[in-house]
Amino acid sequence: MTFFAELLAVLAPPACLACRAPVSAALPLCPECLRALPWLRGVRCPRCALPRHRGAGCPAAGASFDRAWSPLAHTGVARDVVAALKIRGAAPAARVMGAQLAANLPAELLAGTPALVAAPAMRL
Repeated sequence: MTFFAELLAVLAPPACLACRAPVSAALPLCPECLRALPWLRGVRCPRCALPRHRGAGCPAAGASFDRAWSPLAHTGVARDVVAALKIRGAAPAARVMGAQLAANLPAELLAGTPALVAAPAMRL
């Protein structure tokens, strides 16, 4: 860590991206929020990426895309991390989100098929 980063951490202590509790400069999420991340694991619908459908069927049945994938459900802590980037302009949120995408992307999606990656708009 550089001297400037250490000084900045003393003057303006870093806060968890989700709950804003104090954290170390190296970790953007506190341990509680890290444990609360809503991971999407197991068998999922290839069209909408949800683990199960509630009601009549796939909500993306009429969508203009063939397949969706996400490492996390957009709820709870994950929603707070997106808000940190989108509303507060917290750049560490982009690093957290990008790392999760890179670490968990299914191999078949790396096969060269064109893909659209949704990223929230950031307020300047």
